[in-house]
Amino acid sequence: MQTGTFTQPSKLTLELYLGPWLDRTTHLRSTTRDTYAILIERYICNPDYGIGTAPLWSLTRPGVRHFYAELERRGRLRGDRPCTRRPCTTCTSC
Repeated sequence: MQTGTFTQPSKLTLELYLGPWLDRTTHLRSTTRDTYAILIERYICNPDYGIGTAPLWSLTRPGVRHFYAELERRGRLRGDRPCTRRPCTTCTSC
């Protein structure tokens, strides 16, 4: 937009982005990678309420917050503790 040209938004979805992202992220321990893969499959790509089918360009902060709120409302899919949001330790915008 800054150069005066328009580019069509990508149709790449979060689900299709996260698989290759996880594969090329080399600084993770194998247990962390496995945990991320489980969380992506179980929550983000959940067909009932996940946001994995959303195109990347459509993701917004309010939309992601709504997704987290839905996770908190539903609770964990496995385990006996509720799914709770923890403060983000890697940024200051959350």
